Amino acid sequence: MSKHGKEFDLKEFDIIRDTIASPDCIALNDSHHKKSLLLYKEIKWSNKSIMECVFIREGKNIVIHYHKINKRKIRKLKKEGQIIENKINV
Repeated sequence: MSKHGKEFDLKEFDIIRDTIASPDCIALNDSHHKKSLLLYKEIKWSNKSIMECVFIREGKNIVIHYHKINKRKIRKLKKEGQIIENKINV
């Protein structure tokens, strides 16, 4: 939390559990990292932002990157044909 405390608040940080358990959008990320997925969760109190969770498999380990981004990323992924499942309206 000390590293990301200025990027998003504790309430947004807590969304990580929901992002993993029931993502609103799932997309492929192989163009950037092989064997990786993008998971997204809407921030209920924000019209523009969503939380992005990136899973990257490296050998026996899984690297997780988590941050807040603009919803336009979903439009870009749709255009590129990378969306597996989507419940987010953009």
